[in-house]
Amino acid sequence: MKNTIIGFLLLLLLIPSISYAQFWPFTPMDRFGNTVYYQMDGDGKIELKGSNKLLGKNLENRYFDVLSHQDDIQVKINDTSLNFTQKKRREPKNHKEILFYSRRKLKNDLATIKYLKLLELKENVLIAEATIKYKTKSKKRTKELVEIDRNQLKGIFLGPGKNLRTITSVVAFGGTIILILLI
Repeated sequence: MKNTIIGFLLLLLLIPSISYAQFWPFTPMDRFGNTVYYQMDGDGKIELKGSNKLLGKNLENRYFDVLSHQDDIQVKINDTSLNFTQKKRREPKNHKEILFYSRRKLKNDLATIKYLKLLELKENVLIAEATIKYKTKSKKRTKELVEIDRNQLKGIFLGPGKNLRTITSVVAFGGTIILILLI
């Protein structure tokens, strides 16, 4: 009986109330995992390196974080441009792989962008799906299309592809179940 109660409490700690079917300690690791930094050069192409090439060859459907030239970054949401700020970070070397990358949220007075998922990389603009939490609306998150001008960016931190994220989720779920059963 004691093991059942401990297992149930552990399960409640690992699954947040709004989880999108992902477990709390593994959510950032699943989305960003082993992240690779890419400098934004003048040409429109990024050649995948390191663990980014492991199970996926395309750039789309990857979570990313930005490194801007200035303190703030202008993001276009629904034909409205908003300025966001982000915690500072030193620029790493090009193609440097960062284990267990910690994301940096984009914030302003109206909203917080928690995650950016790359949909399309064009010559002048990044088109992404953003998970946004507005401070004036309810507590639910919304997903909206955003555009970021490439001229503002020094580089991007690009996370793993969809296949590797799926494998990580399965391993995290299986590991959690085994941990609960062992306790």
